[in-house]
Amino acid sequence: MKVSLQEKAEEQLQQVIREKQQAERDCSLHKDKVQQLQLTVSRLEQASSGTDAARERALQLEAELKNLRSLDEEHCDTIAKLKSQVSRLSDELRSTHAQSARVKETSEQVLC
Repeated sequence: MKVSLQEKAEEQLQQVIREKQQAERDCSLHKDKVQQLQLTVSRLEQASSGTDAARERALQLEAELKNLRSLDEEHCDTIAKLKSQVSRLSDELRSTHAQSARVKETSEQVLC
């Protein structure tokens, strides 16, 4: 009977050792999973901050684009006004040349 009790005790001890080893393996697996999850969280946080920075930059660029469009409209208006002035001044210059030519012709006729 003593042998039987000793065998049972050894068997139970072996069972406990196997369970302990399995628990250690499970614990190691869980630690690996926790590390992987922490790494994933870290990457997601980095991506999120990158996304926030990109979103902020996109808003800045959108504001700059709006400003440039406004300036473009102002420049187009200015260019149109300048073209009108150039056209008017060209007409005046042609008219002045024509008058000058008539005055010269008239003065030549009078002098002759």
